[in-house]
Amino acid sequence: MNAAFAASGIPSEGALAFFSAGLLDTVLKCHLVSQVVPASAIPQTFPNLPYPTFFNPAPTLTALARLNVFPSTRNGAWLNNIPLKQTDIPAYNGMIHKVAAVVMPPSRVLWNRINTDTVSTNPNALAYLRAAIIRADSGYAPNAAPSLIYFLNNPLANFTVFAPTDAAFRATLTGAIAQALIAQGMPPADALATAAALASTPAVFSNPALYGVLTAQTVRGIVAYHVLGNRAFSNNLPTTATAYPTLLNGVVPTHPGITLQATFGAPPFVTAATVKGLANATASNVLITLPPVMEPGGSSDQHYVNGVLHKIDQVLLPQ
Repeated sequence: MNAAFAASGIPSEGALAFFSAGLLDTVLKCHLVSQVVPASAIPQTFPNLPYPTFFNPAPTLTALARLNVFPSTRNGAWLNNIPLKQTDIPAYNGMIHKVAAVVMPPSRVLWNRINTDTVSTNPNALAYLRAAIIRADSGYAPNAAPSLIYFLNNPLANFTVFAPTDAAFRATLTGAIAQALIAQGMPPADALATAAALASTPAVFSNPALYGVLTAQTVRGIVAYHVLGNRAFSNNLPTTATAYPTLLNGVVPTHPGITLQATFGAPPFVTAATVKGLANATASNVLITLPPVMEPGGSSDQHYVNGVLHKIDQVLLPQ
């Protein structure tokens, strides 16, 4: 619909000029699934079910790959994080649902975003998360299973990453290091100043003096605690606080996971969302950008070939 082009920043009267032939073909394929899906058949469950489109995001890997879209009738009717404006329009050879914006295909994988979102002057950058992932992968071959980078680079994977910002990591690491130094007998004021200096850059994860505390296994567990093994846009989150497992549950099956909650406003977008770790005193806030802003400029609902990324303002602590 014309309004969808306008909502995506694309003038409907100039859409053909905006798109190259190859890009237009890709965008159209992202809007097509190979089955009739009436709104009544779209589940309300979390996580919502993937539906393969006509577009192959990894043709060099396999001819069978398909980019999934994620329709949902949880808290409204959606395709990914885009509202459906009208549903169940019958056609001779299928069914049409009108979307509020163009479903643009993602062009990058999650690791690419994390690996490049490292501007030191931006407190919401992800340089510490990048350094933590590299520390967690110590001892593993680069970009080979079972390294975290391998999984975050895999275009066929399907994750949700709750990504603590640099400011969030600095606050958590400063507090943790200060407590350790105080336990060793350092005066509190000196401990805090020393901890702040040690945690002032992402190099804290590669400092040999801290390897005994920030072990690769410990850091790997913390990073895994920030990742869901499925794709969750903010509009798919529950409106009451509900616990869900993370990748850490692959090692600790009985762990209660993280607690998610979203608040909806009008128009029907998420205006606030929280995620809480088991050992966090308070919930972390998802840094919501309204209306949803496509990557790399946004901080929530950042859509990638192999998942979704949401920036958060606290590090999630599993214990």
